[in-house]
Amino acid sequence: MAGNKNSGRKTDFSDEIAKRICDEIAGGKHLARVCREKWAPSRSTVSHWQTINPEFKAAMIQARIDGAWALYDQMFEIAERIPKDNAHASQQREHLRIMMWGLSKLVPHFADRMQLDVTTRADPRESQRRADARLIRMMGMLPGAPLAIESTALRIASEPVLVDQQS
Repeated sequence: MAGNKNSGRKTDFSDEIAKRICDEIAGGKHLARVCREKWAPSRSTVSHWQTINPEFKAAMIQARIDGAWALYDQMFEIAERIPKDNAHASQQREHLRIMMWGLSKLVPHFADRMQLDVTTRADPRESQRRADARLIRMMGMLPGAPLAIESTALRIASEPVLVDQQS
């Protein structure tokens, strides 16, 4: 392990270092930047600490949320300083775009669109039968359609649907 850049770094959990890591992340720094500091452990050590210490893991989650809000505030500061016409302005706009994209991935509050996960146990054939029945009832209401249809058989999918128009 002679060539390891992290050799000599402390790997034992320390409340003081853990708090400092959380403070830095809550201030808007990302973990890779924090872990490049001489006082900080490597990313793998921080990950290991989160695995073995549930309190530190919870603190890191909260620090990341706080850090996302700090970055959100920084975005407005950057946007206010963007000059109107020059190459530096396009760099700052690109920087803002990347920050906004990253925030949308970290915290749902910053997402461009909402995600909705829906699971259903409905039988698609039953849904099709109901839709067919509604269609047949609506067809009976159209002008020029026969007024009285005793029963109609409709085969759309794989099974016939019988609809009684009187009900």
